[in-house]
Amino acid sequence: MQKPYEVNAFIEEDGTRKPFYLRVSAPAKTPGENDYYCLIHAPNLFERDKKIFGVSEEQAQQLALEFVKQMLGERRVFDKDGNQMKLG
Repeated sequence: MQKPYEVNAFIEEDGTRKPFYLRVSAPAKTPGENDYYCLIHAPNLFERDKKIFGVSEEQAQQLALEFVKQMLGERRVFDKDGNQMKLG
C-alpha cells in the first residue's frame, strides 16, 4: 500500500511567500468499484478537498500529484530553508 504524501512548505505568489500545506492521502479503494482514489487537501489551492481517481493505487496517487502541479501553475514551492522543491 502507498503512503500518504505530505508537504509543509511555502509557496511564492505575487513576489511573496506564503505557508503552503499539501496532503495527498494514501490511496483507498472506491467502495463497490474496482478503482482507487486519493484525497487531496491543499487549502491554498482550493476550498474543498478533492478526490482523484485511478485504476490502481499507484495511478491514483500519481494523478493526484499531477493535478496539484497543474493547479500550482507557475507558482514555486520552497522548503523551510528557502530551497525550491519539486513535488513528488
